[in-house]
Amino acid sequence: MVDILNPSLDPSKLSVEEKIELVRQSDGLLVDILPEGLKVGGDLWLNECSSLISLPEGLKIKGNLDLRGCSSLISLPEGLEVGGSLYLDECSSLISLPEGLKIRGDLYLNGCSSLPYETEKDIRESVKIGGRIIW
Repeated sequence: MVDILNPSLDPSKLSVEEKIELVRQSDGLLVDILPEGLKVGGDLWLNECSSLISLPEGLKIKGNLDLRGCSSLISLPEGLEVGGSLYLDECSSLISLPEGLKIRGDLYLNGCSSLPYETEKDIRESVKIGGRIIW
């Protein structure tokens, strides 16, 4: 098991082949930072990490990226690549989607009340999405 929150971890050497799942415990899950350059060969699940404000530069996810309920998340990094679907439901502080965002699967935006987009066309003009937009 790799402790991805260990400050002495060299992120340039961090590559996870399987899924990373950080689930909320009864006492709460306080993840507010992930290492730069993190690459995940499977899924990255960060459900309800309410103290997470942003994701690191260079983040690459081959599977799904699940950020549902990350209510303090303000931004996503430029050039974020998600090989599966991106779940942003209830990310109520998210104010924009970055240029260069690539999603091979679907994009879920239910409850993202701070995003400025009015139509699906507005989103597709700035984001490369292989699947559907659900909002």
